[in-house]
Amino acid sequence: GAPNRYMQKVLREMGVLSAAVDIIGLPYKRGLSVEWSADPRMQHVKAVITLCYRLLKQSVKGYVRNSDLLLQHVPLFRKHLGKGLSCTAAIREIYDGKRRLLNQVEEEQVVEYIRLLKDKKDPRFIVFLRAISACEGQPVPNNQSYVCKHLFGEGAEALVPRIEVVGDHVTAFVEKP
Repeated sequence: GAPNRYMQKVLREMGVLSAAVDIIGLPYKRGLSVEWSADPRMQHVKAVITLCYRLLKQSVKGYVRNSDLLLQHVPLFRKHLGKGLSCTAAIREIYDGKRRLLNQVEEEQVVEYIRLLKDKKDPRFIVFLRAISACEGQPVPNNQSYVCKHLFGEGAEALVPRIEVVGDHVTAFVEKP
């Protein structure tokens, strides 16, 4: 739904966002591996962490101050990418429409999303790559460069078909899975 600026501020000031981040990181503090989310016995923990990500996503919608607070935790959130915990939307929302934060995106993040896109073929990863490539209709050149370099570079055939144009004849070469 639409963000409630007052509630976003109250959640931050009450420490709810920090508590949600602590809950998200708890499995790792307890010594569980990154693959814990696949264990059927952990479904309740997975549900709680998914709800924490939904809370974080709403808390940063259009609110730079909360995004600044959560930006430092993005490396932790990235551990959950592709694990079915809804962290992609929360990470995307941290950056969405916030040029200063978009300029801090590192090439390794783009590489990770493209790897996940190749492995899982999940459109959420394309949405993230699109979101970090522009801010309010204006390009973010570094991020666009990273996306193009790794999306269309070596090994791109898994995502983008190779096209050959000879005269009036166009041929698309698609890799079969």
